[in-house]
Formats: sequence, C-alpha cells, structure tokens
Amino acid sequence: MTTIRAVRREELDEMCELIATAYAGRVRDAAAVRLALEAEGGPAFNLELNRVLEIDGRLAARIAIINREMYFHGGVLRVGGIGGVCTDPAHRGKGLCKLLLDDCTNVMKKMGFDVSLLYGLAACQAGH
Repeated sequence: MTTIRAVRREELDEMCELIATAYAGRVRDAAAVRLALEAEGGPAFNLELNRVLEIDGRLAARIAIINREMYFHGGVLRVGGIGGVCTDPAHRGKGLCKLLLDDCTNVMKKMGFDVSLLYGLAACQAGH
C-alpha cells in the first residue's frame, strides 16, 4: 500500500536516513542531514510541509515545501519552494516524485501559497 502524507515527528530519523541513502556521496550520513534540517527549519520547522511517500510501512520518497516570502510589485507573495526531493534507490523510476509533486500542489493550494518554485542543484551550481 502507498500513502502520501506529512512526516510524523517519530519518523524524523527514518526520513533523515532516507535522505542520506538517496544522496549517498553528497551527504555524510543521517546525523548530518538531521543537523542541516534543524538548522534550516529551527523553531519554524513544519512537519506538514515535509511530505513523504510510504510503501508498506517504510518511507520510500520525500519532498519538502519551504515556506518563504517574495516581494513583488510592492506586495508580498507566499512562495512554496520545492526542495529536498529524494527517492530510495530501490524505488526509483516508478514515478514516486511525480506523485509527491502532485501532493505538494494540493497542499500549497490548501495552505494559501501564491506561487511555487522548483529548483535543482545542478541549476544552482551553474548559476541559473
């Protein structure tokens, strides 16, 4: 059975392990991932904005919505940045990230985001 939902507080270690496995070679380990998430989110860390896809009781993919504001033509827009997209290597190529992206769109609409923004690491490194 496949379920898409917010991560639960008691699953944060499992989520960090998933991220470390998915980004093997780019992150040191799950403890480093946990530290980075805590530094990024601090007291504003929002479990609802960390979306996970569970298959048969195990986390198989994750995506994060980063809540930001953008000043535009004298006003403020609420922006949902999409980041931290990852899939367990054993589940890649099955369209799980598309399912998570669809879920994020629905969550952002319900939570009143004005704009969403998806960026990739390669584009950031290339200066785009």
